[in-house]
Amino acid sequence: MKRRTFLRNSALYAAGATLIPTAHAASDTQVSKPRAGAPESSQTAAPLFQASPGTTYRRIFSSRSALIWFPDNRAYFDTPRNEWCYFRKTFDLPAAPTKAALRIFADSRYRLFVNGAYIVRGPARSDPRFQAFDILDLAPHLKAGRNLIAVQVLYYGYNTGQYLPRVPCLLAELDIENGSGKKRALRTDASWKVHRSASFDPDAPRVNGCQGAIEIFDARNEPENWTQPGFDDSAWPAAKARSLGREQIPYIRLLPRDIPMLEENIIPAARISSAQVVTAHEDETFFPQRARLELDEIKTRLSFSPFAETSVAASGNARVTIITVDFARVTPGYFRLSATAPAGTRIDIAYAEDLFEGRCALFNPPAQRPLDSFILSGGRNDLEIAFAWKGFRYAQLIIRNPGGAFTLHGASLRTRMYPVNQYGHVRTPDGFQRELHAICAHALRGCMQDGFIDSPSREQQQWMGDGRWQAVYNYYLSGDSRLHRRLLYQIAYSQDAEGLTKSRYPDGHENWSPIPSYCLAWVTSFDDYHRFTGDITPAADLWPNIIMALRWFTRYENQNGLLENVPFWSYIDLGGYPAGPKLDIERGGIITALNLLYLESLRAAAHLAKTLGDATAQAAFTARADTLAASISKHLWDDSRGAYPDCYVNGEASKSISEPTNALAILHLNNTNRNRRILLHFGRAETVISSPYSMPLVMRALLRHNRADLAWRLVRERYQPIVDADLGTTWEYWKVFHPVPSGRVHAHSASHAWGAAPLVLFFEGFAGVRILEPAFKRFEIAPRLPSSLDEASFVIPTPAGKIEGQCKRNGSRIDLSFTVPQGCAAVVASREYPNGTHTVSIPS
Repeated sequence: MKRRTFLRNSALYAAGATLIPTAHAASDTQVSKPRAGAPESSQTAAPLFQASPGTTYRRIFSSRSALIWFPDNRAYFDTPRNEWCYFRKTFDLPAAPTKAALRIFADSRYRLFVNGAYIVRGPARSDPRFQAFDILDLAPHLKAGRNLIAVQVLYYGYNTGQYLPRVPCLLAELDIENGSGKKRALRTDASWKVHRSASFDPDAPRVNGCQGAIEIFDARNEPENWTQPGFDDSAWPAAKARSLGREQIPYIRLLPRDIPMLEENIIPAARISSAQVVTAHEDETFFPQRARLELDEIKTRLSFSPFAETSVAASGNARVTIITVDFARVTPGYFRLSATAPAGTRIDIAYAEDLFEGRCALFNPPAQRPLDSFILSGGRNDLEIAFAWKGFRYAQLIIRNPGGAFTLHGASLRTRMYPVNQYGHVRTPDGFQRELHAICAHALRGCMQDGFIDSPSREQQQWMGDGRWQAVYNYYLSGDSRLHRRLLYQIAYSQDAEGLTKSRYPDGHENWSPIPSYCLAWVTSFDDYHRFTGDITPAADLWPNIIMALRWFTRYENQNGLLENVPFWSYIDLGGYPAGPKLDIERGGIITALNLLYLESLRAAAHLAKTLGDATAQAAFTARADTLAASISKHLWDDSRGAYPDCYVNGEASKSISEPTNALAILHLNNTNRNRRILLHFGRAETVISSPYSMPLVMRALLRHNRADLAWRLVRERYQPIVDADLGTTWEYWKVFHPVPSGRVHAHSASHAWGAAPLVLFFEGFAGVRILEPAFKRFEIAPRLPSSLDEASFVIPTPAGKIEGQCKRNGSRIDLSFTVPQGCAAVVASREYPNGTHTVSIPS
């Protein structure tokens, strides 16, 4: 079947055709035919991507505004790489303004200064077809007389895991109004002055395939005080201006930022190590390899003391001095340094979430290079990383100062996180529980940036699988839904012509294949969004896309209706990796967990269809889900072992049993007798354990059968090393450092918010709160306290206000007091309670 025929026959044709060029749509590429009975929507297809209600694209920016850059043709014909441009606009005001709204966007990154003061960084990650710009209030920063707007801009010139390039540019408009109502507009045009910076090395290697370049900044080449109003920019050329005119190509839609600006705070280094003088590896020309070798010269565990100003003598040509500063816990942000040294002194900065053997940062030069570098000018230097933010606890400073003494006056971190009021919590008298709760919350904050990201330390990518669970955790902690909404739309922008979404987006890092299970997570996450917020708008806007995503899977259904030999990366969970066995899901065939996730998505789609009033789709999805559930139960259950094997290849079942697969079976197959047998496998040595990623499934499965004791035991056993490590974050796997057969040691991420699954146990188990109707309009409270805990207090944010409660064991009963928000109702022990504060006693 030709692609055009397939699209015309799908419920998405009207929407999908707007995205796919005619030549592409007419391609002769063959695609498998969806199975008969694949659900079609009874609704008219909506536009594929919609802007916010009332948005008028042409009126957002004036046609007289321009995209500006350095005045040569290279910017528009030969793509520059790692090009830094500085822009200045000086203007006079008769009086301080009452209003001053700035709309600003840069490709790729900008840092804004007004009258010498740093203001903010931007923009937010976006699909370039739906490019976000920032809106800022500059009135507090402007004054009567001369004023200056200065902007530092970096253009990557290549894809990263957060960014897809278009053209190097800055675009801005400032609308100024004074007390008398007089208005004035400033906009980017040829009157702006521009300087192409020589302070940053354009040939610096990239941090990794997902991030941009290491920042190698030479302060000797930086125009002194260029962000200040008094700086003489007369030698700077006028910017080259490309007027928006009647077209905004390559930015078809410029849309106001739909999330807040990130929150930034300064935190000082907590501790500093003694200086380590080691052999220099000047013969190694590749900077990351040289740094790795020099760090490995530290042979003993470091000792730390409270941070204080530190001086080191000249190093000579054959030695370097390494000082390590400690920020107490892993936190994302921009490293800052204040130091005095001779001109030309070089400080290479290696970042680490944890120190290998307590002595050094460990990274693999071909793949991971968490590094930056400062080359100092003479005298005192106050420096800050411009855009290459990292997530780290330790910064190891490799100091090359043959010209004289080096004095470190201070080291600090400008943190960056999504701004939320984290008042959701569950507290018990158990110190481990409280500390673990705080670690989970901090790890989530670190991974809440301009999207839900996997880790601030390594990739900084918005993965759908990570984001699905991070959104759930965040509802309990803050109730803020904006990042979740953004995730749903941005993943939709990645959908291909046949319906499959990318596993992460916006993303130009193309050397990883799609993950079909993450496409299913995208579908299910719409139902999560509706359940927690009561808002059906994203599902309504993208309903044809949801249908098309599920239709993609129908072509891989076998004669029994089971998914078989689904292509691409069959990621479900890595189990006990790297120390133990993984799930048996990499041999193809019928993957049990993928079928269960498909079942979950079909049921989520049926629920969404009901809410949307799409009776045809509801019936089709429900029927398909019922058929699939019966087929999984009939064909994939192994009665001899009392569990579901991970996969069947050519009719032969996996030899191992895993927690993630069987947790999904408990959650989505209603068979109490089988579930009791499955539960016997959890926590046993012969069972493939869940990695931190699938622990929320394990928690929900155990709570489904009132096994809070077992859930709490597994959490204590598996998270105790994480708490003991004192990094302040949850991890990607159960180990950070892991030796491999080659003799090398691999370092895995120690700041992964997908590991914050204990929050599910705390909120849905200890507090026992479960949504019965969207937006907590009706919710259940049924505390499940493990036998080792006798009491808990909790606060949960909802769209209507806080649910607050306390529960305390009293013999065979639990005394429960709780507050129900206005317009909501709580169900406790089958009795419904309206708005207000209530006290009841229920069976334990």
